[in-house]
Formats: sequence, C-alpha cells, structure tokens
Amino acid sequence: GISNRYFTVCQDSARTVYAGSDNGMQLFLTDGTTKTISQKDGLLNKSVDILLTDKNNRGWMGNKTGIACYNPADKSLRYFGESYGLSPHHLRSWGFSMEQGGDIFWASEKGLQYFNPDDLYNYKLVFKTFISRMETPGLSEDISGNPVYRLNAADNDVSFYFHTNEYV
Repeated sequence: GISNRYFTVCQDSARTVYAGSDNGMQLFLTDGTTKTISQKDGLLNKSVDILLTDKNNRGWMGNKTGIACYNPADKSLRYFGESYGLSPHHLRSWGFSMEQGGDIFWASEKGLQYFNPDDLYNYKLVFKTFISRMETPGLSEDISGNPVYRLNAADNDVSFYFHTNEYV
C-alpha cells in the first residue's frame, strides 16, 4: 500500500474498497489491482482523513484543505470549497456521516455542513469579471459604476485591470 497509516476505509456498490491514509487514497479494485491517488496525482493535501462513497461510486475525501471528489468513471479529481457554499474551516475526521437519502454531513471546527453529492458535483460555478482600472499614457483611473471615458486618437496603449469574485 501507499502507507502503514490508514485513517478511513469504505466500499462502493461496485465492491471497490477506498482507503484514506496519510499519503493519499488507495483504491482496491475487484480485479485485484490497486490505484493510488496522491499529491503526484493532484491532491492538494497528502492526507485523506475522511472518505465516503456515494450512489454513483464517487469517493468523497475530506481533510484540512477541504473536500475533493474522485470519480472512477472518468478518473477525474475535483475540489469543492467556499465557491460552492462550503465552509472553509478544517473538517473533523471523527464527525462525518451519510444519511439514507445520500446527503453527506461533515463537522468542521466551526459547525456542521451538509450537501447532496449529486447537487454539489453537478453545480456549475458562474464567475463574474470586474474591470477595476484603466490606464493610458495620459490617464490612470479606477473604474467604478458606469463611467464614460473619451480617449484621444493617439491613445494606442490602453491597459485594463480586472478581477473575479472567486478563485478555484
């Protein structure tokens, strides 16, 4: 295995065993092979402290970095955090559960959070971009509201500064 210290183990409906350790996640497949998901594969934090599988056989992992989901159907790894409405606070490895309807509950250092795995996995983030500043050789101004600027024909060098309200 990838570690001698496993923290959590579960099995999906396809009988794949998921094991979370201090060095990532190991999948024990029914054909006798294994698959490792570690920082080399894109995990943000090497430890997998919490692990649950949903009805679609996706492995939901939690640790002090947040929540990640491994989908064996397409071998993708995705992260879910504040942008998705989840708490930024450290998840408690002893405080997690999946109810019969499939909702996942996780305790954090600041309270309880819960979500439906399908709703969270399929949620599409919408990012808004804001232009905050404009500069030309003769103008340097912050932009607020809907201002109108008249540029000279010689203003061929225009820079715009922008940002978004979320970072993923």
